Amino acid sequence: MAIRSATDLENAIRDGKEMAGADLAGLDLAGVRLRGSSLTGINFSGSDLTDADLSNATLKDADLSGATLSGADLTNASLSGAQMNAANLAGADLTDANLAHARIDGARVRRSDAIALLVALQVRIEEDV
Repeated sequence: MAIRSATDLENAIRDGKEMAGADLAGLDLAGVRLRGSSLTGINFSGSDLTDADLSNATLKDADLSGATLSGADLTNASLSGAQMNAANLAGADLTDANLAHARIDGARVRRSDAIALLVALQVRIEEDV
């Protein structure tokens, strides 16, 4: 089954298809619901994941370079080692996400989301004195 849409991907995961390492680059997957899915090493580079639910998902070593993740829910997602260069993270919820060793060079974030991103990257933030 070729995956060409968010519905195709949701159905494949519901049906138990292994998605680790799959190449889904450049697809329109806006609004896809992949809560808790195992997506290790998946290639979402250049894909539109606007408003996607990726909460509690495992995206270890995934390629999200140039992907649009505006408004995506990445709460508690494991993005360890993910490539997120030039990704659009504006409005993405990164609460308690694990971004250890992730690459985010050139990623776009809203000023209001910058603190959450730094926390997810495990940057120590000290109070002003």
